[in-house]
Amino acid sequence: MNLSHYIELKAIPQADMMQAEVISHLMQQIHRRLPTYAGRIGTAFPGYSQQRTLGGIIRLFGSRADIQQLHDALQTLADYALIDAPAAVPSTHRHAVFARWQPKGQSDRRRAESRLKAQGLSDSEICQRLYNKQLKQTDLRIPFVQMYSSSTGQHFPLWITCRSKSQMQTGLFNSYGLSHTTTVPAF
Repeated sequence: MNLSHYIELKAIPQADMMQAEVISHLMQQIHRRLPTYAGRIGTAFPGYSQQRTLGGIIRLFGSRADIQQLHDALQTLADYALIDAPAAVPSTHRHAVFARWQPKGQSDRRRAESRLKAQGLSDSEICQRLYNKQLKQTDLRIPFVQMYSSSTGQHFPLWITCRSKSQMQTGLFNSYGLSHTTTVPAF
């Protein structure tokens, strides 16, 4: 995987949209274009966790040819973002993993409750354990973008975590440019 070049999209303040809404709109448009790159484009958020948001910049990484093609395709977003020209990744940088985080749903809660009942625990013990489990899984500090699924017609939060890595790890990215293992340059 060649992540030698990048482009930045810097959210332009809008009179009727907050910065987080602009970033959500940009991510929705990027998400529509990324499947054509078959996992070769990675996404990073240099302002990650500023005021519990993803910040106002989206950075996209890939090969020189892919980034140039994506840069040209994203010009339709010029009303919402300043789109920098493709540039080479600096030779010295750190590595980070930006990944999707999905909290467990109600079906997981029902399965856990059934397992606890089978262990013979009282209702109050079951409630306490389920409550403790939910507290561990729900971290309201994790930044997210609001997305729209064209297949289900529903809006949903796309929570994104960031972890620093000491070494580069290659692989493919999903249709949001995220991965649980593949790193992107962090600078």
